[in-house]
Amino acid sequence: MRKHMYLIVEHERDEFEGNVKFTDKTLGSVLKGEIGPIHKFDEEDGEFSTVGKQVGLGYHDFDSPEEYEDNDRVQQVVLEKLRQVDESHLERAGVDLDEVAA
Repeated sequence: MRKHMYLIVEHERDEFEGNVKFTDKTLGSVLKGEIGPIHKFDEEDGEFSTVGKQVGLGYHDFDSPEEYEDNDRVQQVVLEKLRQVDESHLERAGVDLDEVAA
């Protein structure tokens, strides 16, 4: 079961910054290691707006749904992916790898 991951580096809602988002499909506008927009659909006007920026972390193939539900395993995978990202992106998102690893 393949999961694509994105580090939120900027968002209109500050509490989202530094979080990692998981998706089942790749977001074509955001490549691994690169920054791209976060779009949100506004149902009232039927338009998309840009609400932040995210960095592609690539993907990971989990062996089973149980492995994906194992918080320790997911944290290990996220840490591996974060270590592969340019440090400037981590700083921008407010992520300290020492704190994540603890």
